[in-house]
Amino acid sequence: MIKIRNTNNLVGITILGDYEDLSALRDALYHYTDLVLSNQDHPDAYNCHECILGICYDIRHAYQGDRNFEAVYNNAENIAMLAECIYKIDPESKESIDNNRETFKNGNLYFSVDILYPWAIYYLYVLQAITDIPCGSSWYGKLAYPYNEYQAEHDMALIQYFVQLLWKCVKTVLPPKVFKALWDYTRTFNHTEYYISCPELYVQWLSHYWASKKQSRETRVSLLPMLFRELSSIDSMGEDSMLEESSENDDQFNEFVRSINQTTRQCLDLYENYHALVQSISTLPFYSSDEFYSMISEYVDEHGPFTEESFDEYLDDTIGKVDWDDMEW
Repeated sequence: MIKIRNTNNLVGITILGDYEDLSALRDALYHYTDLVLSNQDHPDAYNCHECILGICYDIRHAYQGDRNFEAVYNNAENIAMLAECIYKIDPESKESIDNNRETFKNGNLYFSVDILYPWAIYYLYVLQAITDIPCGSSWYGKLAYPYNEYQAEHDMALIQYFVQLLWKCVKTVLPPKVFKALWDYTRTFNHTEYYISCPELYVQWLSHYWASKKQSRETRVSLLPMLFRELSSIDSMGEDSMLEESSENDDQFNEFVRSINQTTRQCLDLYENYHALVQSISTLPFYSSDEFYSMISEYVDEHGPFTEESFDEYLDDTIGKVDWDDMEW
């Protein structure tokens, strides 16, 4: 069974599972997102899939034993305990039971991998958004073996379960009102095109910032609402612009838009309540994605396009270096 937990210092989350758990999750993420995103008429769909391949890569290396592993309690000492209480077991069966208890007494072998919180939030949002896409799509009914509708829905179910585990994990650290506002917002309105427009450099910037600051767990708990808000689509479309897209007589749609707007305002009101606190405890303020891209555009105009190496240097210069090999998760 897949498990997800917060790391000790809230730098990220840990995804755990046995070999088959993680292998199945990786396959579902790889094939389902390839199917959905390859059928989107969106210029950033390819880049979005490349980002999803990042977590596929980490999960694959986890179950190959290249990351972390641990024994997970499995109640082995109670194997066939009820049977022994109900009836007398013959010596041969008793020996088999005792051997099984001895074999599994240290727990099941689980592999694990740590994911930085900004990327975990991005995966949560984008996976929740794209699992809402296929069923009504014209291309969905044209799937053929081996990746037919059955396999797609099987993978979608596994991804949806993974998304719910992510929500369960963050529910333990987000303030209840903030969690409910974000939960209600994403359930009411998944702005799919926003999440497909993968803000890869922005997520990298947030991740570098999140990892570089040696902050207490309590401080990170206070910063998390800001992080969730910045990576959401809350600011992407207001009520007026959405109403302009509807017909004058479309009362049902207009009511839906107003419902979205009300939930959005609740999120933004909560965000404003945390803004002063964040500014007081954060040595480097968060930038919105628009502010961030405006900032790096000025840099690119002066120095030319980023390479992978030059962007890493830019992050080190503007935020500070991160010791990735000795990070206290």
